[in-house]
Parts: sequence; C-alpha cells; structure tokens
Amino acid sequence: MPAEPAQSVTPDGNEMPLPPAEVSSELTAQASAPAGTLQAYTQEQTQRTAARPETDCKDNTVTLTITADTETTNGLYTVSYDASKLTLTDKASGCALRSFTEADGKVTFGFAAGTALPKDTVLATLTFAVKDGDEAAFTVTKAQENAAHPETTENVALAITGHSWGEWTTTEKAGCFRDGLMTRTCTACGETETKVILANSDNCPSRAFADLDTAAWYHEGVDYALENGLMNGTGAGIFEPDANVTRAMIVTVLYRMAGEPETKTAAPFVDVPGNAYYAKAVAWAYENRIVLGITADRFAPDVPATREQLVTLLYRYAEYAGMDMTAQGSLDAFKDKDNVSDYARGAVAWAVGAGLLKGDNGRLLPDDASTRAQFATILSRFAEN
Repeated sequence: MPAEPAQSVTPDGNEMPLPPAEVSSELTAQASAPAGTLQAYTQEQTQRTAARPETDCKDNTVTLTITADTETTNGLYTVSYDASKLTLTDKASGCALRSFTEADGKVTFGFAAGTALPKDTVLATLTFAVKDGDEAAFTVTKAQENAAHPETTENVALAITGHSWGEWTTTEKAGCFRDGLMTRTCTACGETETKVILANSDNCPSRAFADLDTAAWYHEGVDYALENGLMNGTGAGIFEPDANVTRAMIVTVLYRMAGEPETKTAAPFVDVPGNAYYAKAVAWAYENRIVLGITADRFAPDVPATREQLVTLLYRYAEYAGMDMTAQGSLDAFKDKDNVSDYARGAVAWAVGAGLLKGDNGRLLPDDASTRAQFATILSRFAEN
C-alpha cells in the first residue's frame, strides 16, 4: 500500500509532514548545520541495533524497543515484519526530532537530537498487535548512525506464548450447597483467572458432629451457620440440633454477625455474670436496644427463646444493621395468627414476608421454643435475603 507521509517534530512541538525521500538527507546533515536543524557527529560504530522485544500477554501485543547502543545524535532504522501476522498499533519516540514512515510490513524511523544522546537511551518503541502465529519476528536494519551508514541488521524473534500461569490455588472452599473458587495468576502481567469448584461434600462442616444428619432438613442451614462461624458445637463433637436455643445463644450469634464491636458499658442485668461467654454480646445488644430484658434488671440468658422472640431479636438486628425492612407478609393464612403477641406482630409479619418463617401445617407456633437447627435455618434464609 502507499507509504504514509513521514512526520517530523520541530523543537517547539509542532508536527509537520516530511516527504519520505527527505528523511535520509535531513539525517545526514553536517555538524556545521545551523542550530535547530538535524545534526550529525562522527561516532565509533557498533554491530548491534539494540532492538528489544517484549510481550504483553494481557493484550496480546508485542512492543519492540530500539535503544542507542552507543552515544548518538541521529540515525535511521528500518523494521521489517510479516504484516499478515502483526499489525502496527502504536509508535513513539522521545527524541526532539523524529519521523516514522509506515509501508506494508515495514517501518522506517529517523531521529535527531541537538545534543548527543547517551548509550542505552530509548530511541523509539513500536507496538504490534498479534493477529496470527506463535512467534513475532522482526528484521531491524540500522541504515544510518551519526555520519556513518553501517547497514547492520539484526533478526529479533519472540515466542507468543500468552499468559504464564502459576498454580491453581483454592481461594474459597466448596461446600455441600455452595460452589467454591480457585484462582491462578499470570507471573508476567499479574492477570488473574478463576474457575468454579462445584458444590461437593468434601468439606462438609456438619460431618464433624456425630449427632448431625446430612440427610436431614436442617443440613443446609447448619452448614451455613458453621461455615460462617455463627454457631459452634456444644462440646465433645456434639451440635444438639434439637436442643432449644436460648436467649443468650441468639444474642451471641447476632453479636458475631455484627463483627463483635466493642461496648461502652456492661449490661445492667444481675443474671449476666461478667465472665459469661455471652456477657459482651448482651452488653452490645442492650446498648443497641436489640434486647431490653424481661425486667429492668433481668435478662434470663438460659431461658429458651420462642419463635416470636427469635424473629423479634433478628428484626431489631436488621434495623440496627440498616437493612431493608419493607418486606411485610400477611398473617391471615395462619390458623394461630391471634396467638402472636402484640409486641412481636410487626417482626413476625416481616419474617413471613422475608421468607424467614414459613409455618408448620398452616400454623406459626409463635409460643413454641425454637431449636438450634431451626435457628440455623432462619439464619441461612436471612443471609439469602
């Protein structure tokens, strides 16, 4: 295809078209040329062109860098390549005066400086997009350097290998009900790649407890509570899924969900010892009006929580956390709707609307004690919403 007009840059930064035929003559100007024009000085020649290719595996590009292999003031290079495999996408030079002429499969680069450029100065960079093939090959010819015309050539080739991936590492373990994730990183460019580990039972947390049945209805909820550190066993490899959940247990779980923040003072309850495992949790919950106590000075930590009490505490926690509380379900479909306490009606309607409470044979059972398995299941549903 026709050659692109060469461009030269004047010292004041203005670019002007320069006919290709004039590039060589300008670059061979004598040392006595007026200030501001291209100058040439005789320097000892070398047989290297100092062309260095580098790949960018992220963008699938190759950058050819031409550096000065000796002190220089001006020069002329040609870079030949296979245009069916490579496309020139960018060219740059920091030289005061420079010109690029591009023809099909060939770039001619000329430069000049008012003062000598030291060895290893970057003269130009040419960036190519790789269209085809697994190797980028260039023939770099130094047609002129200072006053000499060495016509030295250098063949430069670089394998196009794409990313240099490291080993796969597990960044998130898969569970029985959720996929995991593996990640690997390119050692060259830092690009990361991920792949999914399909849900499986290899890391099932419920297996650590002798009394948990992985075929039971509560399996997913208990797995969630264990994986997220919200609930633990009660000791000796036992979880006790059918045991009642106490008020202290609920407040402790909510405290963990909040990130266990520091509290200002202890709770004012005489039945909450300062060394109890739930003491800080109760102080936090009281401070944030999540619990109020059954009296002014009693919390009743070991009393089993009813289903309406459980969702009321969870409702207050959701308000504390700034969550969307607009979901409101109707209690009309439940036979025992009138058994819901007045203080809990709003929380129970929210729990029904949010899918946390689904009832048992058309009944809410608001006064029934909640089990640890039920609590874990409600926590799992709460996280989904």
